[in-house]
Amino acid sequence: MTSTQVDIEVIEGNITVGFGDTKATFPTFDVADVPSFEINPDTDRPIPFDSDRFRTIVAVCSPYVSLDQTRMALNGIHVSRDDDGIVYACATDGRRLIRVPIGEVAEGFDAIIPIEYLRLIAKESITHINVNDTSIGFTCKSGNFYAGKLINAGYPNVKQVIPPDNGMRKVVLPEDIVTRLKRLEVAGKGVSVTLDITPEMCTITTQTGGIKLEDTFEVSSEITDTLIFNVSYLIGVVSASNILLIKDSSSPMVVNYMGGKIVLMPMRN
Repeated sequence: MTSTQVDIEVIEGNITVGFGDTKATFPTFDVADVPSFEINPDTDRPIPFDSDRFRTIVAVCSPYVSLDQTRMALNGIHVSRDDDGIVYACATDGRRLIRVPIGEVAEGFDAIIPIEYLRLIAKESITHINVNDTSIGFTCKSGNFYAGKLINAGYPNVKQVIPPDNGMRKVVLPEDIVTRLKRLEVAGKGVSVTLDITPEMCTITTQTGGIKLEDTFEVSSEITDTLIFNVSYLIGVVSASNILLIKDSSSPMVVNYMGGKIVLMPMRN
């Protein structure tokens, strides 16, 4: 800035901010048009989530949120109470999903929190979470209070997508599997990677634009099968766990994580 004095002037619906020889003009709008958030931290029901765990879960769920604006329900993290009294956080983009427990509550709870809103509180230490039918508010240790509208849409029943534990077979990949997959990802983000698995060995292959990349390594597997996944999505999943649970090549793959599950849909030939 070229001056220590800042001048602010409102003229015909615009606000002009000047400092020294520099001026910038911005449009304004009527305060009545600002969305009203009806959260009252003194009266709305509190949700007893552990602050650190909630912040961690938001971080791990965020990459799974859909960016497709035509699928509004998937543009946030779904937080809901299951029949066992546990509140789960879930996010999905239709090809992969994550569902992990947050904590236990005594009464029903169901909300879709927009991902843009959750990113605002990513670095805050949350002391209280309050919710009503349309809004959610976060009181933070810093003294900041954030309130926002929930997404008004029905979230899909993701539990029916998660395969039951019975019938799943285990594949234990090497500890350096993320590094190995990233070498193949140089062929392009989102390309398909084929895993040819036997009880003791696995060969991963990707091919695009005339480029073929391949790697073979030892595994411990209860299946012999050929699986195909989006390499970038697979990297995200095996970053959470190198132990895969698989039924067959046409069924979703599962890894256990943070007391919940991550699911990845296979690609087709």
